[in-house]
Amino acid sequence: MADLVDAAAAPLPSGDAVESPVAPPQQPPPPPPPSDSTKAPPAKAQQQSVGGALAAAPYKVDAFIAHLFRCIQSRSHTDAVLMFFGYSCHLAGAVLDAGSRASLQHAARKLVALAFQLPPSTTVVLTSTPTPPLTALALKLAARLKAMAALISEMRTMGRLLGLFTLYMAGRSMLLQQTQKPAKDESEAARAERRFDTAVSCAQVAALVSHAVNENMVLLSTKKVLSLSPATQKKMALRSVRSWAVYVGLEIGKLLVERARRSGAGAAAQDEAATALWRKNLINNLSWAPLTVNWSLASGGPLHEILICLFAMVPATNGMVDLWRQTA
Repeated sequence: MADLVDAAAAPLPSGDAVESPVAPPQQPPPPPPPSDSTKAPPAKAQQQSVGGALAAAPYKVDAFIAHLFRCIQSRSHTDAVLMFFGYSCHLAGAVLDAGSRASLQHAARKLVALAFQLPPSTTVVLTSTPTPPLTALALKLAARLKAMAALISEMRTMGRLLGLFTLYMAGRSMLLQQTQKPAKDESEAARAERRFDTAVSCAQVAALVSHAVNENMVLLSTKKVLSLSPATQKKMALRSVRSWAVYVGLEIGKLLVERARRSGAGAAAQDEAATALWRKNLINNLSWAPLTVNWSLASGGPLHEILICLFAMVPATNGMVDLWRQTA
């Protein structure tokens, strides 16, 4: 392909002009510019543009699939992709389900209002009528999307079975850091900050370990690997989510303390990348906070399904955008 392009771009061969005793003929005047009637019709130009887009479509699809493949090269990256698609399916299914049911309720209220407008002596016979085709299709699609979201959620939970190894390495790294002797010239304020950071990190690791252990045991019980009773499974599921809520609360507090340290240090020109990362982490954890509290309630939280999906889409979208840029 490159050879063809280079050949097409190369200049045509030229040579010395052959002198002739005959005077060259007079060149005819240039033709007048084409009028509107002789110009190429816009429809033809549109057809050419559509044809070019169709010809380039396979290459764009191939590039998209290759990019998506680069996004799932590790377990954490795969979890980010699954989280984005899972909550996208859940949100779409929840919106379709709510809209379809609202349409059915509106039709029922309208029918009842018409019945009350009839004369008192009129006999009303109610018969079951089939659901409108469009509403029925929306309800079926909503059920399929929610089923897909549930499957993706189970895939992510199974993928976290190996998360205990990651937590072990994180705890091991913290212990190794504690064995190192601090610098002799370390100030008392720096020593206090280091102790605070270590305490928060240890509490976060403990919360994540509790979350992972309880979640894994519930999953193994649902697959008949363990024989825990349904009541025990429910308690462990609540304990898992509450441990996650503790981690999110600690992370928000740590981010706020970090912000206060930067402000107290009087740093006039902070790193824009670090500030943007701090802001994104805070937004993500503030989005998770109401969800963890909602799921931690034994009787079920007050948040609507659509609102839950909207909160979850914030960190899911941020993670997917960052991953897409990193693997570009």
